[in-house]
Amino acid sequence: METEDEEDILAEYVDESREHLAHIERVFTEIQKTGEVPPGVINDLFRAIHTIKGSSSFLGLTNIGTLAHAMESLLDSMREHRLLLMEQTMMEQIVSAFLESTDALNDMFDDITKSNDLDVSELVDLLKYLNSDNK
Repeated sequence: METEDEEDILAEYVDESREHLAHIERVFTEIQKTGEVPPGVINDLFRAIHTIKGSSSFLGLTNIGTLAHAMESLLDSMREHRLLLMEQTMMEQIVSAFLESTDALNDMFDDITKSNDLDVSELVDLLKYLNSDNK
């Protein structure tokens, strides 16, 4: 049974993570509309998902951490220019994958105690594929 302090920490984590996810979703929706990635935005998105990932492991939220790690790795490739969004098809796939991933994370935050029961393997595989040289 969780103590009141643990419940408070978890509730704060969920609230903060939802704010980060809302920001991520807004940015990727805007990229989807305009086809342009504003300067510096990838670093902001990386920091947001990094925060979600980092705290998830501390709280034992394995699936949230696994999905956030795959998202973070793809963002890292983008910010380090190992992966460019120049090709329209590639950008559409990445935007779609991030929007699906934010939906999945929000679903897990809806019932945080059951978040480790949600299968995120397909999304993680998609993000890893988009981050690979095998496309």
